[in-house]
Amino acid sequence: MLKNKHYFIMLVLFCLTTNSLIHLYAQNFCDSTLLQNNNGPLGYSYRGNRCEGIYAKPVGATTLWIASFTESFEDYKLNTNKPLLVEWDRPSASSVIRLRAQGVKRRLYYRMDTHLPAVNNSFAWANNVLSSLNIGKNDIGVICLTKLALGNKTQEVYLPVRIKQTGKSIRNKSFTLAIIPGVELSEIYTSLSAADADGKPGKYIVEDKKLGYGYYPADRSIATNVSGLVAEGFYYMEISAILKSGGTSTLGFWFYYSKKARS
Repeated sequence: MLKNKHYFIMLVLFCLTTNSLIHLYAQNFCDSTLLQNNNGPLGYSYRGNRCEGIYAKPVGATTLWIASFTESFEDYKLNTNKPLLVEWDRPSASSVIRLRAQGVKRRLYYRMDTHLPAVNNSFAWANNVLSSLNIGKNDIGVICLTKLALGNKTQEVYLPVRIKQTGKSIRNKSFTLAIIPGVELSEIYTSLSAADADGKPGKYIVEDKKLGYGYYPADRSIATNVSGLVAEGFYYMEISAILKSGGTSTLGFWFYYSKKARS
């Protein structure tokens, strides 16, 4: 009897420890503010190798934020169990890889977050939540980030992703960037430069290029092509926006470009 009781206590302790470890691991890459929201079985929660699901409407808005940065994005199917494969090229000095998917469709409050070891260059993304929520390619944006030293500073660096469900990944010489404004804009200008020897933005490849779309409503994804990349390495892009209400807002970010066999 005592022996059975001992085994029972050990089993309870094991379960409690395992659950604690799982919760601790989830905290490492899950957004705790989203985890606090209760949205049922499809709510944002820990799902083994990621946190994913819907969440309550966020409070406030950022003037400009990066919603997606992709090299290629296959139009995936939801009526299959085949996962999406997300791939990226990484510099040798990468740190932890952070992968995020975000709803870009109006009133779609959806997120997927995961962290991966620096050596990883791919992630198998189960599509069960996407399928249950009927979320297609045009409804989400995907970004991949790492941190590394550029010059004498540690910078957050974007790694453009390739997303596929079948066949081979498509490599391109240009990327697709999607940004979302929190307020209505009058115009957007982009500038691009490669890192110099000191790890700072060098001579402009593109300077104050006008998008000229004519209409930039709040909370609507705005896509632009990032091209003109020649040498492998780090690039700095700056997005300058003129607000409809007056004033300006600027968003700058670093990204990595690899010259591996591209079409």
